[in-house]
Amino acid sequence: MSRRNMDPYQVFRQDGIELLLLPDLAQHTRNLSIDLREFLFIRNLKAVVELSDGMVLGCRPSWA
Repeated sequence: MSRRNMDPYQVFRQDGIELLLLPDLAQHTRNLSIDLREFLFIRNLKAVVELSDGMVLGCRPSWA
């Protein structure tokens, strides 16, 4: 079994987390928020990405 080629990805590291982004996504990203929570044996990872055109991915819309 061969490993996937990770060369095209940009690597970001923070607080023990390594995040791999494709260059096309990285160049259009204005803000990236990562939230990792653990409770007992359950892990919850949430990512919210704000793109340069104002679109937000990974966030539920507010109904206010």
